[in-house]
Amino acid sequence: MNIDVQKMMFKSRDEAYAAFSSKLIPGRDDLLGVRIPILRKLAKMIIDEDEWNEYLDTWEPHHLEDYLLRAFVISYVKVDVDERLSLFKDFIPLIDNWSVCDSFSNTWKPKENEKEKLWEFILPYLESDDEFRMRYAATIMAFHFVDEQHVNDIIRSLDTHHNDGYYYKMGAAWTLSVCFAKFPDITYDYMRNENHLDDETFNMLIGKIRDSYRVTDDMKSKVKLLKR
Repeated sequence: MNIDVQKMMFKSRDEAYAAFSSKLIPGRDDLLGVRIPILRKLAKMIIDEDEWNEYLDTWEPHHLEDYLLRAFVISYVKVDVDERLSLFKDFIPLIDNWSVCDSFSNTWKPKENEKEKLWEFILPYLESDDEFRMRYAATIMAFHFVDEQHVNDIIRSLDTHHNDGYYYKMGAAWTLSVCFAKFPDITYDYMRNENHLDDETFNMLIGKIRDSYRVTDDMKSKVKLLKR
């Protein structure tokens, strides 16, 4: 490759930012402290130089940023939806923290005619019983599918798929809070009637709703009364 990825990342490292970020990602002490906008720019450079295939073929992760960079490359590269989802399928098992998960799921912006393939692609990950694969599916729903066509399916899916992992629970709660912000009546009826969320996830959901600037004070007061 003409682009020396590691050299460019080390040149952009910020040790203070790495120390701060590592506190937010338990169990990871391999951060360089390269900021997300710089990694996004580097990913686009790899693609513009038509070196993305070689980059993926020779990819060897040493730092958290290596995972983020790969996530951005496979999200930005111009390929058809089937090839992209194949690249995603190879990458998803490598996700082991919320930072990579959420940065990845928020990067690719599918076209309308690609969204249903993405929807079908993510559903099996809710069956995986893996904390971060399930979080990936939940966050994809939040970023791309909270609309009239999918809101009831999202609620139904997250209501019936559970995992003891904190990061899945928080991801599910956040996604349901986005449903609440956009479709308050539908989501509130779900919350106050029979649902199958465990108490921790349910209370996380209430917290996320009450933190949202898109929810009225009146609705925040109502959901507070539902706390378990």
